Amino acid sequence: RIAAFEIMRVTPAIRALIREAKTEQMYTIIESGGDLGMVSLDAYLLRLLAEDKVEYEEALAKTSNLVDFEQRAARDGLKPSAAGVIGDAKV
Repeated sequence: RIAAFEIMRVTPAIRALIREAKTEQMYTIIESGGDLGMVSLDAYLLRLLAEDKVEYEEALAKTSNLVDFEQRAARDGLKPSAAGVIGDAKV
């Protein structure tokens, strides 16, 4: 087992979204807030996948945005092919 987590820092933008009841938009700020130490769950899952600490299917089951996760994993060469291969390594 390994922990996967999300980090959100309270910024003026986050405060405004909460105040205006637009919490569904917070994910975008978390995704773009890396310079502030923010990390989305999906970004962390992709990191764990790249470090071979989790299997693709495990990460996929926990992602918050299935389509985006699959696209990012494929772009980064982390999505297994139909034959069960990631890059040069069999899974």
